[in-house]
Amino acid sequence: MTLLMYALEKIKQDIAADISRIIKTEIISSDFVIPPQAAMGDLSLPLFSFAKKIARNPLELGDEITAQLSSNKWISKISLAGPYLNIILNNAATVLFLKKKKKLGLEYGK
Repeated sequence: MTLLMYALEKIKQDIAADISRIIKTEIISSDFVIPPQAAMGDLSLPLFSFAKKIARNPLELGDEITAQLSSNKWISKISLAGPYLNIILNNAATVLFLKKKKKLGLEYGK
């Protein structure tokens, strides 16, 4: 695993943990997908299955997540596109994380 892949996985895990706390159902990093268009964001989370699991409307669920997740350090912008939660990552936080890991001399993927 490269340093960049490690960072993306860490970011997805942190965001998933925050969403899990908000909706009280487990979200894991592999639940995120890459949006079909770059303008939609860096990550997307389809809310269909989670909404069904907790018997909620996906749009209402998305509104709740959006309202409570806006303070996450990894997120620059969060928005809904129908039942998809689209996330633009905070580049400054990501770069800082990468610099710290690189400075420690950690080698990933070896």
